[in-house]
Amino acid sequence: MSKLLNFPAGPAGRLEGAIRLFDGGDRSLALYLEFKEIAQQGVAEAWFYLACMYEDGSNGQLRDLEKALHCYENAINEIGLVEAMLGAARIYYSRGQAGRRAECLSNGIRLLPKGRRW
Repeated sequence: MSKLLNFPAGPAGRLEGAIRLFDGGDRSLALYLEFKEIAQQGVAEAWFYLACMYEDGSNGQLRDLEKALHCYENAINEIGLVEAMLGAARIYYSRGQAGRRAECLSNGIRLLPKGRRW
């Protein structure tokens, strides 16, 4: 069991519980710490949620696009998470780095399951 929040044991169960709270609007520091611990245990999808927190400046974190980009890139490199590619593309776009944005978007589109549309 997590020390901070009452989630099922094991990284997968903890991730599922943390996602449910995040999607429900929980923006607590405890939830940030939970995602951080899960990511450090090797669950790549947790990096995506950490990136969202850094990009938005939520869950007790200051808005930090460098940290957000680092977290998105971890999720991309570890599991090719399409949502992380889109998040990274959004940051590159805001910086005027159109080439990097296009690269992220084309990689994300290429990884979408066949027949899936935006």
